[in-house]
Amino acid sequence: MAMVGYSKKVIIVCIAGVLGLFIFRNTPISIPCIFKLVFNIPCPGCGLTRAFILISRLEFADAFRMNILAIPLFLGGAAYFVCAVVEAFTGKEAIQAFNSVLSKKWVIAVAAFMMAASWYYNIMFAPF
Repeated sequence: MAMVGYSKKVIIVCIAGVLGLFIFRNTPISIPCIFKLVFNIPCPGCGLTRAFILISRLEFADAFRMNILAIPLFLGGAAYFVCAVVEAFTGKEAIQAFNSVLSKKWVIAVAAFMMAASWYYNIMFAPF
């Protein structure tokens, strides 16, 4: 039952993220990539903000082209949010179960491969 307070914090962070996405989508505000400014090559996360904006417009193919990590991160974040809501309203430890899946070695290996692939793609083919 102690995790219920944690799940409410997760819900608040998710809502703040959606509000931030709304601000970035509807204003000319942008955040430069420090890694790209220093090393003059894009990082694995370059383009994620723009990709999430494209996802919010239901432009999934363009979001995937902007950063190949966008769709898996969006789905993972949505699943985490659902777990937080389930935990907040039922008291069941859904976030802990989700975290135990994420900590499996094969999930970490797949995530590392996807990050490396994203970085390669961003360096070679990034549209920015």
